[in-house]
Amino acid sequence: MVTKSITISKKVEKGQSPVALFVQEANRFESRIMVQTGNKSINAKSIMGVMTLDFSQGAQMEISAEGTDETQAVEGIWNLLCK
Repeated sequence: MVTKSITISKKVEKGQSPVALFVQEANRFESRIMVQTGNKSINAKSIMGVMTLDFSQGAQMEISAEGTDETQAVEGIWNLLCK
């Protein structure tokens, strides 16, 4: 299992849906990916769950992935939100 705490530093462009982009990125990977904020733990591949997340700059979350491509999954999500 790979886990990474992140603080969102990337500003979402107008017309982009951070929820859709996040779920699309998560679904590129085979690993089980979870997002934790506060005491909520959400499946990163579930659009309904991800809709409850805060994607504003400075928001904090922990990304965990478990599976064959777990490292790539965490890095892919980090790149989407922080790079």
